[in-house]
Amino acid sequence: MVPSEAPDIPLLQNGHTVMELSRINADAVRDTIRKLRQEAAWGDARLPLGEGTLTRLQPDLRQLLSDSPRLDVSTIAVESPLLGIRLDADGALFFDNRQLDELDVAKLSEPEELARWRERIDGDFTWHDAPTVAALWLGLPLGTQELAFDVVRGQWRVNGRPMPNLWP
Repeated sequence: MVPSEAPDIPLLQNGHTVMELSRINADAVRDTIRKLRQEAAWGDARLPLGEGTLTRLQPDLRQLLSDSPRLDVSTIAVESPLLGIRLDADGALFFDNRQLDELDVAKLSEPEELARWRERIDGDFTWHDAPTVAALWLGLPLGTQELAFDVVRGQWRVNGRPMPNLWP
């Protein structure tokens, strides 16, 4: 069944996620919030955010990342009635805090800068009891029951293989 043939069936439903963000510099969080409030008080709603605000916040944002933040996802549970699959996964992501001065948050819209930020991300996720169709989408053998996703320097791998390009 394709989505156009089943318009009343939701793509996703009954999902929930449990996650915890740790190793964030608490002083930097307070400083950043204080500066954001200050920027809002001074700001002009007609100006885009990038008009110097990100540049002024950059030292605080770097300090936020100085303790190598970690995102632990203990539960991802989502059902797709339309596709007839369930996602039951867990994992973690880590941010490499080395040489933060090489990163420029004000240039994140540039592909080269975005790539530098992505290279700082490592982690892994496991999709438990993955449906056969998911293994097929990812070019894996039919009998694959567990999908182990690894992120190494921003590059995704699944069950030890490079992640195929799923979007055009």
